[in-house]
Amino acid sequence: KARGSSAHFAPRKTGCVRAAAPDPARRTPKIMQAESIETFYPAEAISRGETGAVVLRARVDRAGCGKQVAVVVHSGVASLDAAALRWFESAQFAPAMSGGRTVEAELTFKVKFELRN
Repeated sequence: KARGSSAHFAPRKTGCVRAAAPDPARRTPKIMQAESIETFYPAEAISRGETGAVVLRARVDRAGCGKQVAVVVHSGVASLDAAALRWFESAQFAPAMSGGRTVEAELTFKVKFELRN
């Protein structure tokens, strides 16, 4: 598993999912919901028994749109990394708050690909 020294952000490829209402107590964005990660698990990775975790960093704008994403820790399996980026496109975020206003902020989170029996 490789950790990059600096994140290379890519813009989202699809339109934003409608944002969730902000929580005045949260200083960071939050993932409110997203499609099931199993939907994005590559069939070839499943057949090879590949598992892994990808750490992503998202830039979320004031409106709660995840505008950009970067892989900050790779899983070691390229198809899982790519699947995590596709999954990001389905995520609904609540924006960060500061001083009673929504603000742009970054959120770092882990996406796990695990095989179930």
